[in-house]
Amino acid sequence: MKYLFLILIASITFSSCDSDIDLTAPYEDITIVYGLLDQTEDIQYIRINKSFLGDAPLADMASVRDSVEYDDSDFISKRIEKWQGNVKIDEWELKDTLVEAINESLFYVSGITDPLRKVYYLDEPIEEGENIEYKVVVEIQNKESVFATTSLIENSDGSISNPRSNTANNSSQRIKFSDPSSTINGVYPNYKFKWKSEIGASLYELFLEMDYVEKVWESPAHEVEVSSELKTLEWYLGSTKTNQIAQSSSQREDLEKSVNGELFFIKVASRLEIDPNITREIGILNEAIVDNHYSTFRFNLVVADEDFGSFIEFSEPSTSLAQERPQWTNVTNGQGLFSSRLKQQALDVRMDNNTMIELCIGQFTNGLNFCSRGASTDPGDLDECSCGYLVD
Repeated sequence: MKYLFLILIASITFSSCDSDIDLTAPYEDITIVYGLLDQTEDIQYIRINKSFLGDAPLADMASVRDSVEYDDSDFISKRIEKWQGNVKIDEWELKDTLVEAINESLFYVSGITDPLRKVYYLDEPIEEGENIEYKVVVEIQNKESVFATTSLIENSDGSISNPRSNTANNSSQRIKFSDPSSTINGVYPNYKFKWKSEIGASLYELFLEMDYVEKVWESPAHEVEVSSELKTLEWYLGSTKTNQIAQSSSQREDLEKSVNGELFFIKVASRLEIDPNITREIGILNEAIVDNHYSTFRFNLVVADEDFGSFIEFSEPSTSLAQERPQWTNVTNGQGLFSSRLKQQALDVRMDNNTMIELCIGQFTNGLNFCSRGASTDPGDLDECSCGYLVD
C-alpha cells in the first residue's frame, strides 16, 4: 500500500527567472533528513542524505552513490533522543540497512538506478505521553549538528466510529454502496466514513482496501482450477483537514467524509479485467480477527501532525505566477522533515448484501465474475460461491 503520507520530496529542485545565476557555485554540503515516527510500527525509518552540485546532468550525478549518501566514516553520531520536558530520558544510536526503494517512496532518490538504498532505523518501541518528544540528531565531521524534534500523535481507542471493526453482527455498520434499485435508476447511496480527530493531528487521508480471492480456471465452465491467489484492491478516498488542531481531549472534533457508492463500482471496474476464465470470491477467512468469520474490507486512516500537514500543503504545485518560493523544513542546520504520523484501522468490515449483489451483477462489474461464500459460523458448509451472502 502506498500512502501519500509516505511520499516525500526525494530531490531538491530549484527554479529562477534569473538566467545569470551560477548553478555551479561553490559546493555546500547540506544534510537532508526525512523521518516519520509512528508508534503503531515496530521500526522507525530515517533517511539521511546530502545535497550535491556539479556540471553533469542531474541523473548522472545522482547515479553516483557518493553524491547523495554519506560514508559511515563521515558520522560522529546519528541518534534518536527521548525527552520529557527539559530532561533527556533515553537515546538510541540509529542502525543502518539497505531497503528496496520504488519510485515515490520514502527511500527513493531520483536518478539512482540501484534499487537498494541505505537508510537508518530505530527498532526500539516509542510511545506518546505528556511532554514527551523525540529528537533526531545527526553529527557529521566538520559540520554543525543537524537536529529536529517532534512529538507523537495521540492514538485513542475507538476513534473510528463508522465503520467499526468486526461488523458481522452489526448490519448498520456494514458498508452500503448500493440500494436494490441502484442499477435500474442509476442512483447510488452515499456512505459516510466517520471518526474523531486526535490530539495533535491536522490532516487525514482515507483508504479502503477490499480483499478477494482470484481464481483462474481452465475454461469458462469453472470446473478445473488452475490457480488461486489472495489479492487486495485499494481505493484512495481523499483527504480531510481538521478545523482546528486539538490540544486536549475536549477539543477533539467529529469528522466525516461522504463517498458516493457509484464511484466504488466504477473504480473496481477500471482496475480489473473481464476474463470468463477468472472468478473473484469476496469474503476472506481471517481467524486472526474473528474465528470462522469472513472479512471483506479494511478502512485505513493515515494521520499527519501539524508539521507534516504543513509540509504536504507546501509541497503542492503552486498556482502563482511567481514559482520560486523557499523550501519548507523543520530541520535545524539542514533540510527535510522530521515529524509524526499515525495509522488507524477498522478491520473485518463487511459490505451489505445489496452491495454484494450489485458487485456481482450490477451495470459496472457484472462481467468480473464476483461471488461470495458468505459469513457462516461454519464456513466449511459453504461449498458454493454465489451472488449475495448465503448467511446474513
